Amino acid sequence: MEVDARVSSLTDFGAFCSLKNPNDGEFHGVEGLVHISELSWQRISSPASVLKVSEAVRVKVIGVDKQKARINLSVKQLSEDPIKETLEDLLPLENAQSGADGSRAFSGTVIAGLQALCDALLEEPGVSGVAMGRRGHNDRVVSQDLEIWLTTQVVRNGYNVVARAGTDVQEIRVETTLSRDEMKGAITRALNKMP
Repeated sequence: MEVDARVSSLTDFGAFCSLKNPNDGEFHGVEGLVHISELSWQRISSPASVLKVSEAVRVKVIGVDKQKARINLSVKQLSEDPIKETLEDLLPLENAQSGADGSRAFSGTVIAGLQALCDALLEEPGVSGVAMGRRGHNDRVVSQDLEIWLTTQVVRNGYNVVARAGTDVQEIRVETTLSRDEMKGAITRALNKMP
């Protein structure tokens, strides 16, 4: 069940929230706790970095212990786990622009270091072409580190590789005859060549 709430206090271990009665829209002194682990998909050091006292917030009731008179709440469960996002979630096709050859590409600058990765991939035996694809922005940052993964979607004559650094996401189209395992090896070697 989802309810509207207001942050009543912050502690080191979470945020206490007053719950609004869905029938009359009033606060009647019923409180629940959003544990720090339920505030955000990101790792946070303090609840104060996510919420402020008196802030209105939507919460999900994830547990009720009637014997201890405790209500457990979650903020993060109202949004999708960023780890489970698909390529289409991160890089919607409607953000792509069609080129003269019918290919789709996202205009904009390239994530720092990706050009070096593309150049290193082009040196790999079996790789015949590398091109930047869609580019996107994801506010729900999981890590600031550069993350590279091979998509599971089958594409013609190769693979799509996705790079994420902070809030930026970039698709890289690799034309190759390599198998999936060989492609993973080529990516690993290319990453090892990067400065």
